[in-house]
Amino acid sequence: RLANRFGTYNYATLSAFAQDFGGGGTGKNWQTYSQAFGNPVISIKIWEMGWFLQDQWRVTPKLTITPGIRFEYTHIPQPKISNPAFPQTSRIPTDHAANFAPRFGIAYALNSKTNFRAGYGLFYNRYTTSTIQNLQLTNGVYQASYTLNGATAAQLAAGPVFPGRLSAAPNVAGASTILFADKDWRNPYSQQMDVAIEREVARNTSLSTSYVWSRGLHLLQTRDSNAGEPTTSSTFPILDSNNSQVGSYTTPLYLLSQRINPAFGFVGQLESTGNSYYNGLIVSLKRRYSNWLQGSLAYTWSHALDYNQGGGGNTLFGSSFVTSVFNGNYRNEKGGSSTDQRQRLVINAILAPTFIKSTSGFARHVVNGWQLSAVTVAASAQRLTPTIRVQDRATGTFSASSLNGLGGSAAFPLWIPMRCRFRTCIALTPASPKPYRLVKS
Repeated sequence: RLANRFGTYNYATLSAFAQDFGGGGTGKNWQTYSQAFGNPVISIKIWEMGWFLQDQWRVTPKLTITPGIRFEYTHIPQPKISNPAFPQTSRIPTDHAANFAPRFGIAYALNSKTNFRAGYGLFYNRYTTSTIQNLQLTNGVYQASYTLNGATAAQLAAGPVFPGRLSAAPNVAGASTILFADKDWRNPYSQQMDVAIEREVARNTSLSTSYVWSRGLHLLQTRDSNAGEPTTSSTFPILDSNNSQVGSYTTPLYLLSQRINPAFGFVGQLESTGNSYYNGLIVSLKRRYSNWLQGSLAYTWSHALDYNQGGGGNTLFGSSFVTSVFNGNYRNEKGGSSTDQRQRLVINAILAPTFIKSTSGFARHVVNGWQLSAVTVAASAQRLTPTIRVQDRATGTFSASSLNGLGGSAAFPLWIPMRCRFRTCIALTPASPKPYRLVKS
């Protein structure tokens, strides 16, 4: 595949797009233009092997222990073509291709009606083929992706006139995109544990209370390894709906002039530095099929935290853009997960009544034998992550659409630790040259 082979235009304002679309201007009012070149064909094979061993020991009539272990091995294909300017593109780390995942379970009967159960295990994520493919493609040689910044004169001159596209890779510095894996990059894994007590409260009816814990480790994140540390900053006044200043926000600026290697643009480094945390309390009432009714009621109270994984979509496959607000500062992103749902109630039931007691064909096929199934779900809303997009950002930054000019996560930095607890969130919109207005969205 060769994504973006026909190019992509990005405009800061609708009027700028209208000028190019209408043909009345220079055709170069775009903010950025990106296009990929290179070989669209690639073939990747990943070999996976796994073994699992489990046993069950009945230590006493009341106590049962279930130990287990799983071994997994993944053969990761290495790049056949690499970029001499970045030796990291010649190797995809395989230090954690072989993994042992222990499991352990215990069950104990406190009495004839009450049981205690607990379990713990390690669970490794598979190496994602799409991530391996991105690492082999996006090295600037096999495929070369260029992003031209309209605020840089040389890059603007090298770019196309709307709606055209480039016929060959532009010969301009600071535009090529590279992606490689950090030396400690690996597949993520999770630790999972649950503890439960179940008791028979009536005939064919049981009540259980469970605590569920999970932690995800080495989740994928991306930093720009070609971004120098900011040495300048910019302060934005915050205005209320009456144009009165109610505060200010100062942020460091990521400038193009501070690129570590000015010959290249974004140089993405995939890192295994993300974490997630989950704690949940589950209360469940179950009735096994008896007479004409079976069903269950389950209530969950939980809390999920992560390093702004965004539901997994933007980090699962190895992102080719910065995944944090500030380059490499993932801990600052820690907050309520976008999948966090504090409360959830699920009720389901199956009713199968016998209307008449008869073995006749009419009773069996017409009157009886009917079932009514019902499922009801009531849940609190998932969290919202307030985001911000900037227009007319100060020139000379990596990106014109973010407060600090990095172009990473669009999460509003003042709200990162808490995300959104309610349906009302805070966002910023431009007002005059630099002030930003505080509004509800």
